[in-house]
Amino acid sequence: MDNKRKIFISKPIETTFVLQWHITNKCENRCAHCYIPHFEKENDSPFRLTLEESYRIIDELVELSNELNVYPRINFSGGNPLLREDFWDLLHYANEKDVFIGILGNPFPLTRRNLESLCENNVQRYQVSLEGLERTHDSIRGRGNYRQTLEGIRKLNEFGIWVSVMSTVSRRNYLELPSVAEVAYLSGAKHFDFARIVPIGEGKNLSKEQLEPNEYREFLFRMLKKYEELIKKGAKPSFIGRKDPLWFLIEEEMGISRPFDKEGGIIEGCSIGKNGLCLDVDGSVYSCRRLPITLGNIRDRSLRDFFLFSEKLNEQRESERIKGCCDCDLINVCRGCRAVAYANTKDYFSKDPQCWRKK
Repeated sequence: MDNKRKIFISKPIETTFVLQWHITNKCENRCAHCYIPHFEKENDSPFRLTLEESYRIIDELVELSNELNVYPRINFSGGNPLLREDFWDLLHYANEKDVFIGILGNPFPLTRRNLESLCENNVQRYQVSLEGLERTHDSIRGRGNYRQTLEGIRKLNEFGIWVSVMSTVSRRNYLELPSVAEVAYLSGAKHFDFARIVPIGEGKNLSKEQLEPNEYREFLFRMLKKYEELIKKGAKPSFIGRKDPLWFLIEEEMGISRPFDKEGGIIEGCSIGKNGLCLDVDGSVYSCRRLPITLGNIRDRSLRDFFLFSEKLNEQRESERIKGCCDCDLINVCRGCRAVAYANTKDYFSKDPQCWRKK
């Protein structure tokens, strides 16, 4: 039981405002489940935010974070953010403004010079993806990508950059993911997590790849068993990610969930409307990049205006309207995945289709 308690560490009170910023569509991969259509990966949108506009957005992020009394954080993403020609200018400016910087990218082009520049600009985390063991991963992301990713993890470790490994769970790979978590740990990753496939973009035809509720429940228990094994082998609890809100159902079943005020406000679970926004290449603002409902364009309103006063975002915060959650005693810490729910029903307030809880 002690080991199980170590796995589910209580998250601290939110101390950052996170801007997940897709600065380019350019990408070397053509992943089967990607939410960006492949034809958009050759060239950026003609409406791409300029460098000057981007500097202004960083300033707005810092101002908003100061107002909220939290730290500003940017997760630069894409596509592959390193492929944007003025990426290093943008990175340098964010570092000069004391922004916590993460990269959601690919294991290339991680040349020595690029790695040195990442360190010089205080990049705190670099996230890469492993979608399965070698054959499965390469079938999803491209031939040779598995070994390139492991080499990328090694290089990032060599330069002292915290590496996070992320997987997308589908019927194609879920049986391999416990082994993938072990590969990530043995390769030197400091963190591992996964998210469910969302059938949008290129993945819109992969709805049958989604697991049934009880299959997903069993998968989470298998992952829990693997995490226990890895902790015994020396993995630190911080290695274990629990991005998916449905982890709280497992905790509750096992009787290891921490107490919380059921009458209080939102504590954890789905992050929409809590402590961040997502910004796309053309300036479109989203509450979550996997939820294809735009809140508007950053050229028309400030980050502060969107986060505090967006009518659409405030509507999405109305958790009591979520079917299957409104009468659930875990609503404050779960609410399912709103992106998965919307992708399957086109109704933001529909029940998470992979939630197995009846209560």
